[in-house]
Amino acid sequence: MMTTNSENRTRYMPTWHTGTRVRFTRMDHPDFQQTATIIAALPNPSGRPDLQWYDVRFDNGRYGRFPERYLEPVRSTLEARPA
Repeated sequence: MMTTNSENRTRYMPTWHTGTRVRFTRMDHPDFQQTATIIAALPNPSGRPDLQWYDVRFDNGRYGRFPERYLEPVRSTLEARPA
């Protein structure tokens, strides 16, 4: 019995989930360096992280849809404190 590539592929999971805090890094955009919250990870049939897109809500109230390459995670102040 033959199997197809889609049957052999493991289920893809986005890097970030709803609620993850990120910083926007696209230099030619008015929200450059603004912090935002992931509000949705969009479907990614390719399963390739470089093609993952997210809906975000910026702290200034604006919304956007961007690929993962323009977002970087923001460490919370709780994570930055030494134990």
